[in-house]
Amino acid sequence: MVGTCALALGPKECDVIDYTHSAAVTAWTPIYTETSGVLIPQKSADASVEVTYYMTGRFQFHIADGITVAQGDFLYYNITNGDVSTTVPVTYDGFYLGQAAQAGTATAGYVEVEVKKLNKIVVNNFSTSASTGTAAVKFTTTLTCNGATTASSRALECKLVVSSRTEMTSGQYAGALLCTFAMKGTMTNANAYSALIQLDLTAGTWTAGQLSALWVDCGGSAGVDGGTYGDQFNIIKITNTTLAVPNAVFKITAKASYLFDLRQAGGFGAYPGWLVNEVCGGLAERKIKISVFGTVGYIPIYAS
Repeated sequence: MVGTCALALGPKECDVIDYTHSAAVTAWTPIYTETSGVLIPQKSADASVEVTYYMTGRFQFHIADGITVAQGDFLYYNITNGDVSTTVPVTYDGFYLGQAAQAGTATAGYVEVEVKKLNKIVVNNFSTSASTGTAAVKFTTTLTCNGATTASSRALECKLVVSSRTEMTSGQYAGALLCTFAMKGTMTNANAYSALIQLDLTAGTWTAGQLSALWVDCGGSAGVDGGTYGDQFNIIKITNTTLAVPNAVFKITAKASYLFDLRQAGGFGAYPGWLVNEVCGGLAERKIKISVFGTVGYIPIYAS
């Protein structure tokens, strides 16, 4: 076998592309590109030389030692060893390759992998570890812009897309990000958290726009335009049904001009709204509308 894989189906069943890679490539040894995903060169070439690559098809790869592959498993290619595994390479010198078209074992030696167009990195179950005082995974992104820009930027973006109707059994969850702090031992004199969000203003100057350590947004539009979802839709939901009774739901230590800066979307009196004029307790002052166990209540607001 030349390179690290071989074609398992006829070439007519594969999509190809002519591409110029920035580094030298070896025939039948896959590479990963940001624009096209996984590409498999038909022949070896030096850097900046155009050759033809396979973008899709079924290819035979060697299975890493000690690995058993089931049909449909996500497989990752290890650049150093030239083999495939069901786990992300520990040394991070690899990429997502495709799905197993058949079962296979390291003893048998090889497995056929279905490589699809624009294969992107998919992490099915990523595990890592870190020693005290370090981060298991750390992203540092530097935004460079010498002038005005209309582009939005972020260091990390998490997005879960439900592409078709999906029904989940009761008690299951779907979300873009889950942060869990699991304490299995004893911690002393520690500030523990599942998610810590920090805003660093020590070396910059903010001149205009909204600046927040945490911004929670529901998007620009909704599926039910002008309607409501009842008590099933909440912008922020906080729950604790464990036996651990905390000191408070919110603990605030902050320098600020106001504890709350309340502004109802659509203006005061807009429907549906929570800033209302309601006669209650003999007063027709502005009030905040709340729900307590499903019963409507009002908190009065006294103007100075």
